Amino acid sequence: MQIDIDYLKTILDKFVKSNTQYINTSVFKDFLEDEKFLFHWDILLDKRVIVDTQGDLGKFYSRTTTDINYWDIKVRLNDNGYNFYEAIKDNEFRNKIKKNFKNISIETLGLVAKKFLDSKVNNFLIN
Repeated sequence: MQIDIDYLKTILDKFVKSNTQYINTSVFKDFLEDEKFLFHWDILLDKRVIVDTQGDLGKFYSRTTTDINYWDIKVRLNDNGYNFYEAIKDNEFRNKIKKNFKNISIETLGLVAKKFLDSKVNNFLIN
């Protein structure tokens, strides 16, 4: 499965649009049966941007050979998550990724996001 940058934004939007620091994973209940959601959640965990109330990765499901079991926990974006979101929310950034990277890894996406933000900060400081 390939990373869908717009889908990542949809997931991260839930955190940023919340009025509270932590959100309950039940806000994703409509997504839970979708393998696409589970894939993207896992790669966000690989990027270590979503944590629970103890600061551990926000894993809220487990797989068996026949089932997926879910439980509700409270999770939040950490500082790395907000930095990552800052790039992901930008339409120009997402469009450049979709145009220039057909099968980008989460690691590369994170590196490109950081460079994009660094460039925006530099442009801001120069002007």
